[in-house]
Amino acid sequence: MSSPLDTTVRVGEIRAAERFEEARKPELFKLEIDLGDETRHSAAQLGYNHDPEDVVGRQVLCAVDLGTVNIAGFESDALTLGVPDDDGHPMLVGPDEAVPLGGELY
Repeated sequence: MSSPLDTTVRVGEIRAAERFEEARKPELFKLEIDLGDETRHSAAQLGYNHDPEDVVGRQVLCAVDLGTVNIAGFESDALTLGVPDDDGHPMLVGPDEAVPLGGELY
């Protein structure tokens, strides 16, 4: 089955997370995400609703073919997907149950 989206979205597991103090945006985290066959890095504004230690081990959805962005010296090569809460701050989205890493959204 193919995706109706113009980008590839894959399931990954957050292996490491830390606050990104050097960034200008508030509540930004540096993430290391395991996609099964490769590891990606992502800068995500998660601090409004999440703590770094609580997201480690969580499966998330990532757009992986949007290119690389350098944020305060950190190379972000995946966009971690989320949806807004009542205040417009990002909440992570991912599968309800564990699924194989690297699986594509369709």
